[in-house]
Amino acid sequence: MSSRHPGGPTRLARAGPAARAAMSGTALLALAGLGMAWVWLVAPAFIEGESLAAAGKQIAEGGNFSLEILEPLVAAERPFVLNSPCIGPALQGKQWIALKLADLADQEGNNVTRIDANLEQLERNVRTTLACSPYDGFAWLMLYWAHGRRTGFNGEPLDFLAMSYAVAPREGALALYRNPKAILAFGLLPPALQALVVDEWRLLVQARAYETAAAGLTQIDEDGRERLLAQRDGIDAIVWAEFALYLYRKGSDLVLPDTKQPQRPWR
Repeated sequence: MSSRHPGGPTRLARAGPAARAAMSGTALLALAGLGMAWVWLVAPAFIEGESLAAAGKQIAEGGNFSLEILEPLVAAERPFVLNSPCIGPALQGKQWIALKLADLADQEGNNVTRIDANLEQLERNVRTTLACSPYDGFAWLMLYWAHGRRTGFNGEPLDFLAMSYAVAPREGALALYRNPKAILAFGLLPPALQALVVDEWRLLVQARAYETAAAGLTQIDEDGRERLLAQRDGIDAIVWAEFALYLYRKGSDLVLPDTKQPQRPWR
């Protein structure tokens, strides 16, 4: 049997060399046009996404930026690649930038309008994240923080914090950010949520995250501190002793239960 197409030679095969060259040139022009469209329409969004992701990663790792550098990045509203807002690294980067902006504006302390605008920006970015990924524990934490800062830490913000614990109950990296922010509103939390915060604080101590755990002791109210120190379930005795020594070396006068603080030489 012949291997040719049942309908005979194709139109391109029947065409002469000049016609075939013209048709090939048209195809190349079409491909070039698609490439130019990508450069003009998609590449700027892709580059923007890469910049957001890179800046967010540096902030998460402790990098420092000024308000003047970060504000143009997070304010851009260009659609992401293929008009999809759910591009993980870029979206997370924008969220980190918005959080940093809110913290920087708060540190300035003399521009309430700017602080509120940056908290609103953070909340918008976080809500976009949750629309794409409702099981993002960090996003729920940031929504608690941004909304609570603007409206007060009661009612809805506490529900957002509860969602953070519900979808991501034991994430070490998240706990480093979540526990200090939850402790700041400890006295306003319902008992069940307070218990989660206390358990998480003990996990931080056991993980030897002493800096974060120590900050919790200084930020929490007196009643809450007693709750933190009331029992040591899950904390090894040697870790507890190390934590007590850490506090001493940092100049704290707090003596942990069942530990002894050395006498300071200048007393």
